[in-house]
Order: sequence, then structure tokens, then C-alpha cells
Amino acid sequence: MFRSKGVRWSTVLLTAVLTAAGLFAATGPTAVAQRVAAPQAICQRHGTVVFMQYYSWAKPPASNGCWTIIKPRVAPDNSSYVDCDMSASPPVVTGGGSNWIYDDTNVNGHNGSSDQTLNNAHCGGRTNWWGEYMAASGGFVERWSPTYLFEENYNSSHGWVPYTLSVNYTGSNPAVGPIPTIDTATASLSSHITTECLDAADYPSDYWFSIYNGSSVSSATVDTIDAALNSCYHT
Repeated sequence: MFRSKGVRWSTVLLTAVLTAAGLFAATGPTAVAQRVAAPQAICQRHGTVVFMQYYSWAKPPASNGCWTIIKPRVAPDNSSYVDCDMSASPPVVTGGGSNWIYDDTNVNGHNGSSDQTLNNAHCGGRTNWWGEYMAASGGFVERWSPTYLFEENYNSSHGWVPYTLSVNYTGSNPAVGPIPTIDTATASLSSHITTECLDAADYPSDYWFSIYNGSSVSSATVDTIDAALNSCYHT
């Protein structure tokens, strides 16, 4: 084999090929091995999880990359979502932007006022809603044909209420829903999440789910939620 200045010509050719292939760095006096990046993981199931955070969390939820986090009441998402909290006394409207959420419809309204009366008084009498949450009290009831319809699977004592799909529709069906919503204070939290996380499919590849907290959430509970959602939506 032809030699040139003490370097085998075959080695020179091999180095040139590997450099062109990106397996060796092209800079510096000496060729340096370079790791080839692994292909990005593809989620077999993807979820979108809406967190209605009315009280503090010890730390934010952390996704494994296969579920998207929406927090309408927390910055920066609260600049894009308006929450009409009509179950509060007095009613409270927070946030900004064009995505309006009614929280929540009730067969008997709230504090002696019907949902429509509260809407007219506090939310501008809207008929176009991004999201509508339905309380379990008296039976789930839809009022305004929202894009996303949420079923609150808990009662006023934080007890679990089964996901039923039993909805008294007053308008056309929503684009997605009913979407299960779990209270963080519900017993057997992890099993309820993993049982219901695939109930609201937004075909072809997404699932919707919601988490509500009416009390502070500990670090351990956040870990439980993360692990359950990671189990639901994964590579």
C-alpha cells in the first residue's frame, strides 16, 4: 500500500469517509470521535391534560413528553384563558385571551342564580365557550355547546363520582367530551387517573383529561399524578 509521510493512505481515506458521515469531528488537529444522536422517541399515546389549579401546588407537574400541560389559571397560560368561576361566592372571573371556560354548570345553578343568569351577569352572556365544566351535583348538564366539555368526577366532599357519559345536552355535542376530571383529594387517585385517562379520545392520536384541586397539593401527590399520567401516555 502506498505510504505518505508515515501515514497509511487507507487510513486517510477512511477518516475522510467517516468525517463526511458525521462520525468524526472535522475541527482540530486530531479527529475526535463524535456521538451520533439517537432518534427522537415517538409517543404511542399522547394526552392533553388541563389543570384547574385553584390552590397551590408544592411543585409543577412534569410530563414525560407524551402529555401536554394546560394550566388556565396559572401564568403564562392565564394570558390565553379566561376562567369564569361561578361556583365561588361571589363569582370570580380571572385571566385573559379568547379561550373562555365556564366553571361550573349545575342543575340548580349557584347561590340561587341559574347558570344563564350568572353568565349574563359576569361572563358577558357568552354562547361561545372553549370549555365548560359540569358539576356532578344533580346530574351533569351541558348548557352551551362548548368545544371541550368536562365532566367533574367528584362531589363537594372530594369523593369520586363515576365517569358516566350521561349528559343532558341542551345544544349540539362538543368537539371533544365529556372529558374526565379528577379531584386531587380523591382517594385512590392513581387508579382513577389510569382508569379514565383514555376515555375522551380526540382522534386520531390525542386523549384529553383534566385535574382539579380544591386544596393544596403536596409534592408526593404531584409525583403520584405525574407517574399515573406517564403510565397513560407513553412511548
